[in-house]
Amino acid sequence: MLSYKSPADQWNYQEILHELRPSVLLELGTRFGGSTLFFSDVMRAVHGHRPYQILTVDIDRTDIDESVFSEPNVQVLTVEPQTHQARAHAQTQKRARTHTHTHAHQVVKRGGAAIL
Repeated sequence: MLSYKSPADQWNYQEILHELRPSVLLELGTRFGGSTLFFSDVMRAVHGHRPYQILTVDIDRTDIDESVFSEPNVQVLTVEPQTHQARAHAQTQKRARTHTHTHAHQVVKRGGAAIL
């Protein structure tokens, strides 16, 4: 399964998820779904039989691997930008991901969710 995340980033993500144990994970940008499946494996290991949810959002479903849709705790959300302003906002969100990763620790402590 193809994933654009580096092995070092994935290591850091699993460390964060094991430490904070969020019940909800929001992934912005699904693309092929490789990182979604990775997050699902990590969350399953972290939570065992306790409930958790992964919400993954992208503007296009066509490249997402079918196995992502069969994961029981994963919900794929598609948001299609309808205007130039929405497309610009999507690009801003991509640039903001670096900040989001450092901010995730604070978000989890407040609300039990992680945005990755």
